[in-house]
Amino acid sequence: MNPLFDYRLETLLNVARTGSYTAAAQQLFISQPAVSQQIRSLEGDLGIPLVERGGRTIELTRAGRDLVGYYARLSIDGCKFVEGLRERAETPLHIGATLSISQFLLPDLLVGLMREKRRFTVQVSNTESLLRRIGAGDIDFALVEGNVDRSAFGFVDLGVAELRTVMGASEDEPESIRQMLSMPLFVREKGSGTRAILESWLAGNGYRIQDFKRVVEIGDQTTIIRLLERGKGVSLMYRDLVSEQIARGSIREVGGEGFRLSHPLLAVFLKSSSWAKDYRKLVGTLLKNRAAADSPDCRPA
Repeated sequence: MNPLFDYRLETLLNVARTGSYTAAAQQLFISQPAVSQQIRSLEGDLGIPLVERGGRTIELTRAGRDLVGYYARLSIDGCKFVEGLRERAETPLHIGATLSISQFLLPDLLVGLMREKRRFTVQVSNTESLLRRIGAGDIDFALVEGNVDRSAFGFVDLGVAELRTVMGASEDEPESIRQMLSMPLFVREKGSGTRAILESWLAGNGYRIQDFKRVVEIGDQTTIIRLLERGKGVSLMYRDLVSEQIARGSIREVGGEGFRLSHPLLAVFLKSSSWAKDYRKLVGTLLKNRAAADSPDCRPA
């Protein structure tokens, strides 16, 4: 429980998560009547109903849902503040990144943080999991791809990344998506940003992942690349991840503009976070460093 806020708000939050006074009481190690009394007390002090009573499950009113969302954000900020007090030093950063981004964008950010002697931890997971962890307060911000509800999170645009449809070098190049359906498809797991982009692209052309004759789910980009290098299958990959393989001919890029995609990358954090300004500054420094590295004058001869 966050020590900086009314304990009744913590009770309401648990009721919202469990949908039950009894389950909330079990999580809080108090009696069910105590939960009910706390909710009624909070409603009385605020002068608004927070819970819809009736039926087997508990439903929050719109005001109740808004209050829970507001409290959850403040609670996460409060826990981060207390963490800083306990550390008696600069609050450590807890960063997340998708697997793809961790291989070509995250290192630039971490080098900058190490240069500034910032303390940090890193979690690598898929987009869906990272967004849940931000909402739970497990991480501060994350570098993600895929589709994000921008009304629910604060964010900074990191620019647009290019994706390429790639295949084994020995395979015959398909001339259309329909022809490609006969090839084995290597795809990331559900919740992956890259998979979401692929699904959206296929849907825009009237197809689904299930239309492929064979679909192999693999949760690791490196393994997918190794399989493609052995001459089998097709996949959608970020260009930065496979540029070397394409250059040396171990992997082929499927030609044609219709097989080339682009997608925005985002730094995402909890909306209305007290540390939003700090996150934006850190990501801004990352973008400046990348722009300088990409400048022709900064490239080695």
